[in-house]
Amino acid sequence: MAEVKDQGHMAKVKDQGHSEVKENFTRDAISLLNSRISMTFATTNQSIQNAAARFLMGGSRRDHISPVLRSLHWLPVKQQVDYKLATLVYDSL
Repeated sequence: MAEVKDQGHMAKVKDQGHSEVKENFTRDAISLLNSRISMTFATTNQSIQNAAARFLMGGSRRDHISPVLRSLHWLPVKQQVDYKLATLVYDSL
């Protein structure tokens, strides 16, 4: 009889462990989303993306980049990271 109680308790512990891991992952992902990405990473990659967009569209360095990115249907780097993290959090729920 004591074994049955222990097995039931272990099942509850396993269920709590799974939900705790899921909760920790979600909390970590949200904190990562809030902290976003480092500015050097964002600045460097945004410059690379801007250069690639100008190269593809034949724009000059003095042209505004937002319309070019919009015409290519590209999100800026920070928004790409936010989108990826949001989809990860959504998929984990």
